Amino acid sequence: MARTARVLSEIGIYHVMTRSFPDKPLFYDDKDKEKMLQILRKLQIEENFKIYAYCLMDTHTHFLIDINGGDLSKMMKKFNLRYGGYLRKCKNHKGPVFRDRYKSKPISSDAYLIEVSKYIHRNPVDIKEYKEKPEEYTYSSLSLYLGLEKNRFNLCNEEYIMSFFGRRKRRARENYYKTMFNIEREMLKEMEFENDKSEYRSEKIILFRNCSEKDISNFICEKTGIEEIELKLKHRRKSREAKAIYTVFLTQFSGKSQKEICKTLKNITQSNVSMLCRYGVELIIKDKFYKTMLDELVEINLKRTAC
Repeated sequence: MARTARVLSEIGIYHVMTRSFPDKPLFYDDKDKEKMLQILRKLQIEENFKIYAYCLMDTHTHFLIDINGGDLSKMMKKFNLRYGGYLRKCKNHKGPVFRDRYKSKPISSDAYLIEVSKYIHRNPVDIKEYKEKPEEYTYSSLSLYLGLEKNRFNLCNEEYIMSFFGRRKRRARENYYKTMFNIEREMLKEMEFENDKSEYRSEKIILFRNCSEKDISNFICEKTGIEEIELKLKHRRKSREAKAIYTVFLTQFSGKSQKEICKTLKNITQSNVSMLCRYGVELIIKDKFYKTMLDELVEINLKRTAC
């Protein structure tokens, strides 16, 4: 049977769900849930998308994702491969991890965006232990929304949705929780994963992802003090960090495929590109200098998009 074409959102915010097979676990224990969040965070740095809400249940997951000008299909393919690879390697999992493709539904309005976040956060009420207190469920972003927990892995951007509930954090949290269990029937119907032709129009600026190689290499050379040629030479320990950051920035901002990045870096293999990219992500997580570089380049591109 032919696959159904996905409905795309002009602004790029989606409710995404994945499911396990009935006879196979998605998580063998809570460490697997922790690992999934770690994988998401590293992928988030690599692809520069935002997560507004999430909930990891034993048999399925929900994410509210802003692709930020990127490609949802590409992101989810990497996510599936990395989490699946982890389960097969560390838990001896046999066969595919996820049932079918991930399901995605474009967000159709600000009101719908808010309701989907509440729908995601309500998932733990199906567990007896959390029926009256879903905010205590560890693997959901609700506790972050309510100020009960710090932002784990710096993964979730709750401020965007909370801004609709008031300027003061305390009042916004109270208002959000008061409306948590009030979702209109029409909204609930809209949240079902069926074919949908709605699109979300917003004033939000999408990240520009068509930078030239030259612009990116010039930016890195200016910040690190290395010569441009060193970004493309093999076996240079001195420039390895800069080359890894270059690979991450090409992935995020140039719109190039991994194959094209191989050619840019003078015909290295795709596996080497992947390793460099992972190394670059680790550097951004651990070193404030590289995180600041990423933030600066994002800011430059947002200004460029707004012009």
